[in-house]
Amino acid sequence: MKIRPIALFLASALAAARLSAAPPTVPAPSPGLGLEECLKRLQSEDEKERNEAKIALAKLGPSIAPRLIKELSSAPAPQAYDLVLVLDYLRSAEAAAAYEKIFSESQDVRLKLVAAMALARLDRDYQSRQDFILSRTKEGSEGERQQAMQMLGYLKDARAVPVLKSIFYDSAQPDGIRQAAIWDLGHTPVPEAAQALLEISQDPEVDWFYKEIVFAALKLLAGDREMAEVINRLLEKAQRLPSPAAAPASQTAVQ
Repeated sequence: MKIRPIALFLASALAAARLSAAPPTVPAPSPGLGLEECLKRLQSEDEKERNEAKIALAKLGPSIAPRLIKELSSAPAPQAYDLVLVLDYLRSAEAAAAYEKIFSESQDVRLKLVAAMALARLDRDYQSRQDFILSRTKEGSEGERQQAMQMLGYLKDARAVPVLKSIFYDSAQPDGIRQAAIWDLGHTPVPEAAQALLEISQDPEVDWFYKEIVFAALKLLAGDREMAEVINRLLEKAQRLPSPAAAPASQTAVQ
């Protein structure tokens, strides 16, 4: 049996993913969950309750940022971590000073990582923040290294793509870290990430175990309408196919 080229396989898989893709949904928090109740629930031992509180806070919008920044100044590390994630989601530039304080003073690696991520996303000395996160992918426990990989994925920045690609190709990295690099590329909605994933998928030296993860990451990217179009264009180029607009008149007539 003749095996289809990888590009053709991806084209059919991604087309199916695009057709079935639905707009992303955010789980609805409990009705009537206000600011004070959310802050209280962030201290809960129940992860589901904390996640519900973070979603509710995000839905309250940027107007709550000053209060969250105030809470951040005295919050214990676990709660501070969640507050930074919410403030980052709200794109709160006024939180930068609080992030800087955490980054320079905190001894908690997880909290320091999320502060570095938030500062990078505000473009506050991006390169040094990314370099710090990258350094933590190479030291510490497996769990700490995975946390650093998660922060690289949260950057969602084209500047992180070469870093993630180099991590994947670093055979000295544990398997879990290399897999995380692929998934991070799948969570980075920029053309450079799609290009990197396609290059990995077509590399004959890469094991099929990793290529299956790459296919899944590409399907994840294709769930974004703009990225689906980017991937389709890259696939057309890889297969040297004419774009739909350039199809012969006779072909379009048959369709």
